[in-house]
Amino acid sequence: MDFGRSFSYVRQDPNWLVKTVLGSVIMLVPILNFAATGYAMDVLRNVYNGQETPLPEWGDNFGDRLVRGFIGSIIQFIYALPLVLLGCGFAIITSVGAASLGESGASGLGLVGLCLVPVFIVGAFGLSILGMIGQARYAISNDFGQALRVGEVVAEFRRNLGGWLGLIGMTIVLSLAATIGFAITCGLGILLAFYITLVTYHWMAQAHRQSAQPPALSTQML
Repeated sequence: MDFGRSFSYVRQDPNWLVKTVLGSVIMLVPILNFAATGYAMDVLRNVYNGQETPLPEWGDNFGDRLVRGFIGSIIQFIYALPLVLLGCGFAIITSVGAASLGESGASGLGLVGLCLVPVFIVGAFGLSILGMIGQARYAISNDFGQALRVGEVVAEFRRNLGGWLGLIGMTIVLSLAATIGFAITCGLGILLAFYITLVTYHWMAQAHRQSAQPPALSTQML
């Protein structure tokens, strides 16, 4: 994984600043923000195919990007759904238990919930990565079914475990740095939010390219 390359490739397009600022503005508009996701998926596909620049023009296929971005977001939601349902289920059980068991029962359920926090954190990271892989598969193939082949998605994760874990780690670091930057600039840094998105999708393209195919078998005699 060339993490540094993901920061520099965007700036090789002469119009990168206009394209990224426009993308940041579109990300802030409900419904239209799906087009920003679709654009980022187009960039992912281009990077995967070895065509990093120029970045796509915003005026091309905007409606198609809107639809594809919506589908890409649905894919992410589908992979996150088990954790959402688990959290909602536990919240309902806690509420019912607190009402029927009293203060002591509520305290016990609260303790169980505290013990489950690490499970939720690990699950969130794992499902987030699977959602990224599913979205990458859809971005490359334009086939929704490819994103939902869970066995193949999990196998891809296992083939490049270090790459995908490194990606999620770098995403967390980048998000924290961006949050600090937004605070320092009194919110003006939000205009570079789409630039950060394109950095992340370049990482996704790299990780997907490394893990989409099983590693070649060595012909060396042992």
